[in-house]
Amino acid sequence: MTYDVFISFKNSGKDGAATPDAAAARKVYEALKSHGIKTFFSEESLAEEGRGHFSKSIEKALESAKVLILVACLLNHWLASKPTYAMWQLKSMALRKTLTIY
Repeated sequence: MTYDVFISFKNSGKDGAATPDAAAARKVYEALKSHGIKTFFSEESLAEEGRGHFSKSIEKALESAKVLILVACLLNHWLASKPTYAMWQLKSMALRKTLTIY
């Protein structure tokens, strides 16, 4: 599947509890979805595609997306998203946009 937007966020903390990022990312996802924008949101998209292909699904979604949204409520969560951002930069052959939400 191809996506217009890829949302990157830290889903859970060391204790396994959901982070504030996850709640904020879900709100962004729901807003985009309500406007018919095809958005990769791991909790929904991986369930649809199957978790067995986790890495491949994420890589394909990043390749197809035109916009990357990084949701980070805490600095260490932004740092956790840096590998995703780096992969995005490497694959960025076309004009793409990045939006960071703090």
